[in-house]
Amino acid sequence: MKEIKVGLNVEFPNSKQKAHTIVEDIKKNPPKKIKYGWVYPKKTSNQHIFSHKLTNKFDLLEAFDTPFLTENKWIYQLATTEFALNFSLNKNYYPRKKRIEILKKIIKKGNFKKIIFFSKAGLDSLRSYAKIKDKEILNKANYVYNAVPKIAKTPKKLGDKFRILFIGTAFHLKGGDALVDAFEVLQKKYPFLELEIHSSLMKPNYIKNEIYHPLDHKKTIQKIKSNSSIFNYNSFALSRNQILNKVYPRADLFILPSLQEGCPYAIQEAVAYGIPVISTNCVGAIPEIVENNKNGLIINVQNKMLKDIMKNKRIISKKFQSYLTKEIVNKISYLIENDKIRKQMQKNNIKKANKLFSFKVKNKIMRKIYERSEERRVGKECRSRWSPYH
Repeated sequence: MKEIKVGLNVEFPNSKQKAHTIVEDIKKNPPKKIKYGWVYPKKTSNQHIFSHKLTNKFDLLEAFDTPFLTENKWIYQLATTEFALNFSLNKNYYPRKKRIEILKKIIKKGNFKKIIFFSKAGLDSLRSYAKIKDKEILNKANYVYNAVPKIAKTPKKLGDKFRILFIGTAFHLKGGDALVDAFEVLQKKYPFLELEIHSSLMKPNYIKNEIYHPLDHKKTIQKIKSNSSIFNYNSFALSRNQILNKVYPRADLFILPSLQEGCPYAIQEAVAYGIPVISTNCVGAIPEIVENNKNGLIINVQNKMLKDIMKNKRIISKKFQSYLTKEIVNKISYLIENDKIRKQMQKNNIKKANKLFSFKVKNKIMRKIYERSEERRVGKECRSRWSPYH
C-alpha cells in the first residue's frame, strides 16, 4: 500500500493553532499510509480564495471551507455550499450568480478531484442553494461525517448537580438568549441545575452585521454575570484538551437551540460523549445528528422562524423568542423528569458515534478517496458518485 502525502491548508499562519479544530483533529488522526503536513498559501485572508504554488512536496492538497486556486491535485471539505461561495477575487465581491459560475469552473478543472460535505444536508445544498444540476460536478460530490477524537465507553452517571452545556461561537445565533431566559425559569423548579456556557458574547457593533438580531442582548449578559449557577467561558478560554477531558465529561445535557447552522461539530462531540442533545431543526445537518426522541430532542423552529423573519425584516421577534424559551423549558424538564429515557439516549448516542463519527470509520472512507484522487487515470468508479456508508 503506497504512502500518500496530503497537504492541509493553513488558515492561521501566525498562530499556534494552524487551522480549524476539525482540521487539527484530522491531522492528529491520519488514515493508514496517509502522511499529513501543513501547506502555506500565498494569500491567507478569509475574504479571498486561497492560492498555492505548484508543489512536489505533496501528492494531494486538501482545502476546508475556503476553496483553492492551484494547479496541484486537490480535494475540498466543507459544511455547505454557502461556505464555498464566501469569497472575493482581487478585492471584488461578486454577486452570488457570478460566484457560482466561478465555483463551477474550479470544480470542473481536471486537477480538482472531490468536493466532500460534512453531511447529507451539505451535499444537498449544491442543488438547493447553488442550483447546480451539472452531472460532471455532482459526480465529484459526496459527504463524509466529521470524526471526533474521543468516544465514551460508558454513559456518565448523574450526580448531585445536573449540568447543562452550551458550546457555540455566535451566542445569539445559537439561541443563547432564549436559553438563559429558560434557565432562569427552570432554576425555580430545579435548584440543582447548572449552566455552562462556552461562547463569544458579542459586542453590539458586531451584532449589527448579523442576520438575526438578539433581543435585550445586554440584559442577557447581565443575567449571566449575576447568576452564580451559570459558568461562562470565552470560546477560546480553555484548551482543546480541557474541553475534551473536563468540559464534556461533566455535562449531563447538551443544548444548542440554533437559529442558523451548517454541521455543528460541538453536537457531534456531545453525541460521542453519550450526552443527550436538545437542538432545533433549523436549516443544516442537525436532524441527521440528533434523531428526535432517540438520542435527543428537536425543537421545531423552521416554519415559525421563517415566517417570523419574513414578517419582521429578518429580526427575531419577542413572540418567537418567547416560543423558543418555552420549548427549551419543556424539553429540559422532560429529560430531567424522565431518567429512563435520558439514560437510553446516552446509550444511543455512544452507539451512533461509533457507527458514524469515529476516526476508524472516517479514515477508511478518506483513504479510499485519497487513493482515487491520487490516481493518474480516473476510472469509471472514480467518476460516479458512491455512498460512503453502505
